Amino acid sequence: MIVEMSASLADTAVGNLVQESMQELNVDTRYVEDAINPSRNSDQCRCPRSIVRWKRKVNAEYDHDRDEWVPLSQHHCQSEKHILLYMTALEFISVLAGCPACGKDSADTPDEATIQSNVDMFMARFRSAHGDCIPILLIQGLDAWLKKKTNARDREFAAAVRADVPTSGDNHAAGPPSPSQRQQQQPSSSSQAKRRKRKQPSAMPELYLALITPELISAITLHLQLTHYPLIIQHTRNTSDLAAVEITKFTQHLSTRPGRLAFQSFNLKSASFCMETGQVQTGDNPRDVYAKMLQAVQRVTPSMAYGIVSEYETVGDLVKGFKAGGGGGNGGRLMLQDVHKSMNRDGAWSDRRLGPMVSSRLYRIFVGRDPAATDGMA
Repeated sequence: MIVEMSASLADTAVGNLVQESMQELNVDTRYVEDAINPSRNSDQCRCPRSIVRWKRKVNAEYDHDRDEWVPLSQHHCQSEKHILLYMTALEFISVLAGCPACGKDSADTPDEATIQSNVDMFMARFRSAHGDCIPILLIQGLDAWLKKKTNARDREFAAAVRADVPTSGDNHAAGPPSPSQRQQQQPSSSSQAKRRKRKQPSAMPELYLALITPELISAITLHLQLTHYPLIIQHTRNTSDLAAVEITKFTQHLSTRPGRLAFQSFNLKSASFCMETGQVQTGDNPRDVYAKMLQAVQRVTPSMAYGIVSEYETVGDLVKGFKAGGGGGNGGRLMLQDVHKSMNRDGAWSDRRLGPMVSSRLYRIFVGRDPAATDGMA
């Protein structure tokens, strides 16, 4: 595999971590310059450009007629349809607000329809730039940003409520503040001034920032998945190492995709129900297979199954015993009630017996003729 990352990821935490992970997986990495339209003002463009592409080194092709991989005489590189767009929470919010440099100015009175229109325009530009592709949106720290915004709004609301509540004492009767009270008020005013200096102006309009809520983000995410399918949206926490881990996981998944598709096609063509090993228990010999078959019946434990196998060594012997002991009465139905449970495969006996319920259930399974019966099913 070859991983191509945008030049904007070079010398960044995410780019360096991805490069280290790819070296451990023996995957080549390279940085590619972004193709920017000269007609647009790239200095004012806020659209995210951190893109990750994948290419595959093809040295064999799958022959469907022979059901095997055939080596190629000449190796070549093939581009994958999946393209990952990595962006932070603020870059995703800027997509919702619209980019004035790309021909869409922010609306004066934004609403949910305007934000959906901005998102649709962004996805249309993305698909037109990269052709027939499957976008993967990797958004970092969006949940943390929403939580921080919600907490700040709650603090502002609580401060506004406290400002409107009058004090318990009479302010006029209290008189002017004392010198000690003035000294206590001065540090708080200076700290508030420092907090004001730390607050940086946002690149997005305040109307959009006030409109962004967790409910709106959920609605926009659902709109993206329904309208712009196929599309993959993945969220990570506000750390660069987790974003690099997600990119590594996508690389590993795409590297094994042709083999998994060929394996799935083979299973569908051969009508195979067992897709992976381990889904169905297999026995070591006919006796073990017989015991595993009995264990497939509901409430038949391995000790019960091996106890039955010790008394009736084959399925034919068990069916003959049911029929011979039946005679129209309960003899065949209760044939196994006195069979002792086995403690292990070697046939060590236990004092406990199977009982009439298990014997009747197995009798209905092996001798019953009702096609609608569900005895023994979990």
